[in-house]
Amino acid sequence: MRLSSVLRVVIRGPDGKSIWREVSDLRLPKGGKKLSFRQNSLIAFAVVLGLFGYGLAQEEVNPDSKWAGRFEVAMYSGI
Repeated sequence: MRLSSVLRVVIRGPDGKSIWREVSDLRLPKGGKKLSFRQNSLIAFAVVLGLFGYGLAQEEVNPDSKWAGRFEVAMYSGI
């Protein structure tokens, strides 16, 4: 395999036809980059972890708060 073939790839052009394009010329599509399932799940996990930490802190600092009550129900009574 020659180095020149490694530096070029086949992509779909705007008209749908396959064309050779230099690797340095590759660009994202006009619609922009969309979040993948893995990125969405990581964001959701971070949000849930943040809410869990907030509820844990509220339960220790202010046991009478709304969030502490919800955390206590979720942890000790089941969902």
